[in-house]
Amino acid sequence: MSEKYVLSYDVGTSVIKSVAISVTGHILGSAECSYETIFLSETHVEQRPEDYWQTVCRVTHLLFEQTEIDPMVCQGVIFCTQWTGIIPMDENGVPLHDCLIWMDKRASAQAERLNNRFGKGKFCDSDYWPKLMWLRENLPDVYDKCHVILGVNSYLKFRAAGTFTADVTDCFTTSPVEDRKTFFREILDFGSLDAKKFPELCASSDIVGHVTESSSKELGLCAGIPVFGGCDDIAGLAIGVGSCSLGQAHVYLGTSGWLSYVIPADAHSVTNAPLDNRNDIFFLGLGASIGPSTTWTLRALFPEYTDMPVGEVWDILTEQIQQIEPGADRLLAAPWLFGGRPPLTSSAARGVFVNLNEKHTRLHMLTAMLEGICFMLRQNLDRLHNAYNPDLKELAVCGGGSRNPRWMQAMADTLKLRIIVPKQAVFAGALGAAYCALDGLGELADYHQAGAKLVIDKVYEPNPATFAEYDHLYDSFRILYQSLEPIFMNLNA
Repeated sequence: MSEKYVLSYDVGTSVIKSVAISVTGHILGSAECSYETIFLSETHVEQRPEDYWQTVCRVTHLLFEQTEIDPMVCQGVIFCTQWTGIIPMDENGVPLHDCLIWMDKRASAQAERLNNRFGKGKFCDSDYWPKLMWLRENLPDVYDKCHVILGVNSYLKFRAAGTFTADVTDCFTTSPVEDRKTFFREILDFGSLDAKKFPELCASSDIVGHVTESSSKELGLCAGIPVFGGCDDIAGLAIGVGSCSLGQAHVYLGTSGWLSYVIPADAHSVTNAPLDNRNDIFFLGLGASIGPSTTWTLRALFPEYTDMPVGEVWDILTEQIQQIEPGADRLLAAPWLFGGRPPLTSSAARGVFVNLNEKHTRLHMLTAMLEGICFMLRQNLDRLHNAYNPDLKELAVCGGGSRNPRWMQAMADTLKLRIIVPKQAVFAGALGAAYCALDGLGELADYHQAGAKLVIDKVYEPNPATFAEYDHLYDSFRILYQSLEPIFMNLNA
């Protein structure tokens, strides 16, 4: 008989990964499938809820086709999904509108009103509450008709188990933290948002239902297996890389990017990502879209590789950019191609190369773009130090970007920290969610044990010989947006 496992789904912005993880915490197999993002405009970005479910079904069947994993011994299903998406549903569980995903920025006016009421810099246009207010104010028929408003995780749990629940890491209406619950109610009242339109709260490790007969046929799984509460990708990745205890930090480099740091729960924060009923993740986003910015740079500068998968192109070019000296010969790049993220930059920001001269090649430009993301990380690390003065010696890094050794070394040198890349860095979100499911099954005492299971693939030590060059460039980078803001606002606001 095959080894017992849980199926964990990492639902990213462009790809869904299905990962079979044994009850002892080992990856038995994986598969992935892509799906569409709908760019209606620069600010209006959506995805079809049905695409989430059909892709989950498709990637499940692909997993079973590509491996010898037995569907009959699956012990449970759990989802780790992108954050801050909203899906209005009618009483029959039918979506009334496509999902306004985390990249959607149509609610800037609502975010400004919330900031005027609750404090500058608390809300940005991609957050839950501004988008909920936008929905009520601009699509009142949809808002009035909707029975429940779900996030991506909640929607997939509904499709699998037929129940409406929101886990603590992805909830925007209530909280297990009493003071935060009161604060959330104040926000809802200010936005004239009906708290009854939101699902019940659950823990990430809770069993919230069981795979229904109809969903079992679509998934190719047995009916009746548990469906767990799950988590958002910020929490899932923190658990998956073993950085889920107080004072631990990680960096994610995928379609989006961020720096996170675990702190005690802050009752009056809306920018922190809840981890559980005790802890938050101090979340510092890098920008609107890190992955697409680097991919655009790759495709624009190296059109001869257009027909090759992005991963293969990186394999070729990473070897070549190893020859580019740190600092890319004083070429500075700002990777804001798809807009910035408050408070450091605004959504009006765009990509920039500064100090470009005839000596620079395509490889210099590509290297500068990667180093520019490292400078964004350093800005956020400065914010972290100002807020909490952490005693960090190292950072765990996960996501597709962690596979690029030139980038990781630049990060270690820019941040002056040891960079740890786990062996399963690409599957960290799925692993983190799986640990929650194993906790719910009683196979793991709690998800904090994830750190003990972490296998390190590579370690990048900071090189003091590069510090002076990177410090010099960083001094210019950190004032770059301030210098260019009037131009961005004139062109893009």
